[in-house]
Amino acid sequence: MKDREELDRILTLLAEKLELEDLGVYIIFVIGGSALLYKGLSSRPTKDVDIIAFGKMKDNTLTLTSAKPFPEELKKISGEIAEDLGLVADWLNPGPTDLLEFGLPADFVQRCEKKEYGKNLTVYFIDRYDQIHFKLYASADQGPGRHLQDLLDLTPEKWEISSAAKWTIRQDPSEGFKKVLKEMLCELGYEDVAGRI
Repeated sequence: MKDREELDRILTLLAEKLELEDLGVYIIFVIGGSALLYKGLSSRPTKDVDIIAFGKMKDNTLTLTSAKPFPEELKKISGEIAEDLGLVADWLNPGPTDLLEFGLPADFVQRCEKKEYGKNLTVYFIDRYDQIHFKLYASADQGPGRHLQDLLDLTPEKWEISSAAKWTIRQDPSEGFKKVLKEMLCELGYEDVAGRI
C-alpha cells in the first residue's frame, strides 16, 4: 500500500465482502506501517496491515482480545483480495498480537483513531505515542532497519522515549535485551534515558 487512499480502498473492499458474504462484524486494532500511513506519520509504503488485537463490545465497554487464532473467514476473504489486487497473501495478519501478553501502554485504546468501513468493519489506528513504544521495542528486538527508521521519523521527545523504554523492558526483561536497548538508546542520543532503565 503506497498511501492512505489505497489503504482505505482495500479496507473498504474487505468490509464490503464481509457484508456481502454475511461473515460477521469485526473490530480490529492496526499498528505498524499501515497505521503510520493512515495517520500521515510516514510516506513509506507497506505491504501489510498488522492487527494487534480484535475488539469486542460488552456492556458498552470495548475490550481487546488476541488476533490468534486468525478467523478462517478473514483468511479466505483477505486471500481473495490479495489475488484480485496483487497483494502479498498475508497482507492482513495477526503478526504483532503477542504484544498483548505483557500489556499495552496505558490508555492505548483511548488514543486510537476510529474509522468505520461500513457496517461490518471498524478499524482503530494506533496513536503516534504508542507507535513510538512499538517501534522502539521492534528496533531493539530485531536490530536496525525499517522499524528504527520509522522510530526516527516519529522524532520522539525524551519523555516519550523514556516511557517507551520502560514499557519495552516489560516485554523482555532479560539482561541481554536490556543491554541491547541501552546501547541503542545511547547511539540515538538518549544516554540519560539509558542510564535510568
